[in-house]
Formats: sequence, C-alpha cells, structure tokens
Amino acid sequence: MEALKAASSVALVEQTKKERNNTKELAVRRRGWDRSPVKGLRVGKPKEPPPQSKEELLDTLSGAGAAVAISALGNAPKELQADPEGVLAAVAEGGRALRYASPELRADRQIVLAAVAQNGDALRYAPEALTKDKAFMMSAVALDGLALAHAFRENKRKPAKLQADGEVVLLAVNQNGAALQYATPELQANQNVVLAAVTTTGMALQHAAARLCGVKAVVLAAVSSNGRALRYASSDLQGQEDIVLAAVAQDSRALEYTSLRSNKDFMRDAVAANGDALQFCSEELRADKEFVLVAVARDGNALMFASDALRGDVEVVLVAVAQDPDALFYASEDAQSKKEVRALWQRALDSESVANLKALREEDAQLDEERAQSAQARARDQEERDADKRSFSPDRGHR
Repeated sequence: MEALKAASSVALVEQTKKERNNTKELAVRRRGWDRSPVKGLRVGKPKEPPPQSKEELLDTLSGAGAAVAISALGNAPKELQADPEGVLAAVAEGGRALRYASPELRADRQIVLAAVAQNGDALRYAPEALTKDKAFMMSAVALDGLALAHAFRENKRKPAKLQADGEVVLLAVNQNGAALQYATPELQANQNVVLAAVTTTGMALQHAAARLCGVKAVVLAAVSSNGRALRYASSDLQGQEDIVLAAVAQDSRALEYTSLRSNKDFMRDAVAANGDALQFCSEELRADKEFVLVAVARDGNALMFASDALRGDVEVVLVAVAQDPDALFYASEDAQSKKEVRALWQRALDSESVANLKALREEDAQLDEERAQSAQARARDQEERDADKRSFSPDRGHR
C-alpha cells in the first residue's frame, strides 16, 4: 500500500510539472516570445525586420515613439549600436534605448543627455564616470530632476555623494519637486530645498522632514501647488482655516484631510472658494438652501451635490444655471421643465457670457488632456519596459 501511495505521489508531481511547463510554453507563444538558447532567458522577435543599415534605422525611428526606438536599437546589428547618429536619434525618441548603445556611446555626454531629456531613468545605463561627475549631473538633473536617483553611489546602502550636494539637489527639485525623495535626510530637512520642491510639486511634501511639515510657509506653498498635499501637513496645520482654504481653493478633495468639515462657518467659506467642496459637506448642509446657494453661485455644477429637494428648487436652479448653463442637467425634471429656467438657460447659451463659458470649458478640456497625457505617459512607460524585455539578448553584453 505504501509503495502504491509513493508511486501515485510521483505520478502526480510529474503531471503537475508537465502542466506547469505547458502553461509556460502557452504564455510564451501568446506573448510572441521564443526560448533563448540560454536557459531561462527569452529573446524578443520584433514585429518588423530589424534595421540593417543606418538609413533604415533612421527611417524606422522617425516619429516612432519610445517603444519602437528601444526595440529597433535593441535588435539592430552591433555596428548600428555604435553609430552616433543612429543612437542619438534612438535615444531622442526613447531615452531607455541608451541601454543598447555601444559602451563608447553610453559614455558620450551629448548622447546621454539627449536620452535623459527624453527619460531621466535612462541615466541608469550611463557609466560611473558620468554619474559621479558633478558638472554632468547638474546638466542631467536640469533636464529631468528625477535623474538624481542615478547619481553614483560608492556604497549601495548609503546615499550618493551628489545626493547630499545642496547645489545639485536644489537644481533637481526646481525641475521636479519629486526629486526630493532622492536627497539625503539632511537636505530633506533643509527649508530652502523643501520650499523649492513643494513650490514645483506640492506632493513632494511627503518627502520632507516631519519638522518642516509643521512649518506654515512650507505647507502653504505645497497646498497652493496641490491641495491634496494637505494630507502630509502636521495635524495642527490641517486644522488651520487659512491653510485649509488655500488647499480647498486648489482642490476640494483636500477636505478629506481636515476635521474642519464639521464647522459650518468654515465650510461656508470653503464652498465659496470652491463649489465642489459641497460634496464633502454633511447631508444637513447639502439640504440647507442658503448654504447651497453660496456653493452654486461659485460653481453652478455644484448643484449635483445638493439634496434632491434643492435640485428641484427653482431659485437654487436659476442661480446655478446663471453661473453655468450646464448645471441644468443636474436639476430635477420638474425644475428643468419650468419656463423661467428654460428661458434663462437659453439666454445664457445665446449671450456673450458664452465666451466665459467656453474659457471654462477649455480649461476643463486642458485638465482632461493633462490627465490623458498622464495616462499615456504611464502606458508609454509600460511599453518601454515591455520593449526592454523583448529586446534583451544575453550576448549583447549590456548592463
């Protein structure tokens, strides 16, 4: 019986291994990868034949985007990876293509800076001689502050020497405040450095020393840049009305990080500064006609957060529609059918105030575009990583 159980266990293990291998092979085929001659590595197949001449490479790279540039240079012959013009064109499209340049060109300042200008993360492929050079690093962080992450470290457990250099770090945070995360604790506690960082990128406050999160001038600069930076302010400042109002004026969601939501007088000031703040008010306040009138006078679309009863109140709807005709769509069906409401809505659309409405809509469209660009940037970043994986070959000797 014991022998039978042992044999069954062995058979089960072998079947499981076989199924696992079949699953892996299926995943490989689905992703369009072939097994590398070296066990455990995969070599990507480009969708198009890799360029074999400089002319073909330059033609492929023209406006191709980061993912194509990385793949094209990664699959190109070694002589093209050593061609300055071709490599420069590749890194200008996708900075991380620097990984596939010849060692000589990865040490070329002009080419590396071109790569960093496209993507600061490309600096990870530059040699030590460049990343420990202060003059070069100042040029790099001026193009992309986040390149500070790749300053040379003699000891991987300690910050880089240049990450402790106030001049370099200040230049980096002026370009991108998020670079503050790569500065040494001493500089994260330096008020001038932190103030420069949060002025550029409000959310950089999360990387500042705790002491500075309680300094009013620093926090005010941060929330003026990004209201949600209030999240990282000290509890005392999260309760100061002028700080919170500055944050709310920039982003109503800052109200998530303050206890002042229970203060009716303060919330009246908040909705007067940003009508969207009405969504964070209590049900009682959203049903308070006087209170809601203040909100919709500031932003007609705040009507969407009013109580059902007030979205059917003709006086409230008229004030909202006068501020923004689009607010009509948040009114109750009964209020929408009222003659005076429809007449005001039509006049608002036909009047000269439409120019102001267009400006507001353009601002909204710009915000939507910025969000879309941010989403596209994340998608491109993923594409670049995927292209890196597809293009990697063990015989190229790149680090």
